Amino acid sequence: GAQDETLVVVTADHGEELFDYGGVLHGYTLYEEMLKIPLVVWWRGHLETQRVAALTGTLDLNATLLDMAGVQGPLNGGESLFAIARAGRRRDEVLFSAASSLKGGIFAAQSPRFKVIRAPRTGLDWGMGGGSGRSREPEYVFDLSQDPEERNNLAGERVAEADWLRGRLLNWIARNRNQESAGDTTLAEPKLDEEARRRLRALGYLD
Repeated sequence: GAQDETLVVVTADHGEELFDYGGVLHGYTLYEEMLKIPLVVWWRGHLETQRVAALTGTLDLNATLLDMAGVQGPLNGGESLFAIARAGRRRDEVLFSAASSLKGGIFAAQSPRFKVIRAPRTGLDWGMGGGSGRSREPEYVFDLSQDPEERNNLAGERVAEADWLRGRLLNWIARNRNQESAGDTTLAEPKLDEEARRRLRALGYLD
């Protein structure tokens, strides 16, 4: 009977670079290999087998678990996968992501077809990544329907949907930076003891 009372979720927090674009590890790029992660939700006798084809993010998992528990609470931008499955799409079909391992950051906005990546970083560095072989462009635009491997950078070309995505992305970056400068505790750097820092350093999250 324990299986009937046990909800199992299998997922990951990020993908990995495996030299597809000249780099290894994670946290330095926002290619699809970094953003596509597994998600399996299993609860015997409670969930029917189905697949959600729409764009989803990790915040949606939080909203889904609250939905399953019958809890009405702040969703922090996430949307229940049940609602997405019923509608066949999410309310806002743009998803945002960030790679904050690099000073200055790398940010992306993605629609079902296009992805725009801003990689300003700081100082003399720009582009995605810091190791040899990684790209050094300040912006990337990919038509994922025609170029799923993200090899043809369309930055600089006049693509209406990409221009619209860029505007959304710049607003998202500015909004988060404003919250940071205003002292929003949800974005404040957590206080870590030395043991926590040692473990995060071993995983590659701290220098």
